[in-house]
Amino acid sequence: MPKPRLLMIGRNPIERSYSSYKYNYLDPTIKFLKKGFADNGIEKGRPDDYYKQFLYSFEDMIKAELAVLRECFAPGSEAEMETRKRWQKTSWVDDEYKRREDLGLPPLIDLDGYCYGSKVNNTVLRKQWAEMVAAQPNKILLDRNLHLTQAFIGRSLYLFPLEWWYAAFPNDHLYFVCTEELQDFSGEPMNSVGEFLGLPRFDNFSEVVKGGAFNVGGHKGYDTEISWAKIEHEHAKDDIPLSADLRSALEDFIKPYNERLFTMTGRRCNW
Repeated sequence: MPKPRLLMIGRNPIERSYSSYKYNYLDPTIKFLKKGFADNGIEKGRPDDYYKQFLYSFEDMIKAELAVLRECFAPGSEAEMETRKRWQKTSWVDDEYKRREDLGLPPLIDLDGYCYGSKVNNTVLRKQWAEMVAAQPNKILLDRNLHLTQAFIGRSLYLFPLEWWYAAFPNDHLYFVCTEELQDFSGEPMNSVGEFLGLPRFDNFSEVVKGGAFNVGGHKGYDTEISWAKIEHEHAKDDIPLSADLRSALEDFIKPYNERLFTMTGRRCNW
């Protein structure tokens, strides 16, 4: 594949993080408990709200992950050193390290590979959760989907994986688009994506976009259109449960990485 076209779509980072919390932790854990698989006296077959008392909150998870990411991104961190040790022998990666050093840019980091570590023990599944588990030992964290539940924030920091792609491929082979742009009723952002992919212009994108979105609200199917009115109604009751202080700290943490992302991709999202 000498000339691949790489299309990347980014969503508001905090909204994406909360969506992942619900889809990859909250919902599957409640389903697990409702079936009576837990062996610690939790009753099966109860309403969803009953089980939430046994789950870590979004605030718990964000606070724990934020601490480990601050450590991971510190200059000279173990993650930074281990990434370089693992990848620098690859010629194009070595060239990219040298280029970044010449420009005074931070080095590449393999966030998924080196920021979170491995299982500590059968109770503490990742080091970031040690204090959380000790403080609330009666709560449940399943030993599954850990690559997702460990990284509610990390997988919203699009800069870190995309830096590798932008180093490996010519920039005109990559196209980054904000999810919010795709809701433009003019249909022009969709046509821009099509042009990047080498497709002919489609003059009916405006009507398609006005109709709503597909595969939203719990993955209802790629052939199921959900109206914007219904989506807005569902989101109106879905406030992100973070305290003002933690949300402010999270926004401040994410902001410089978003700015680097916008500079690299040449596109600015309304985040």
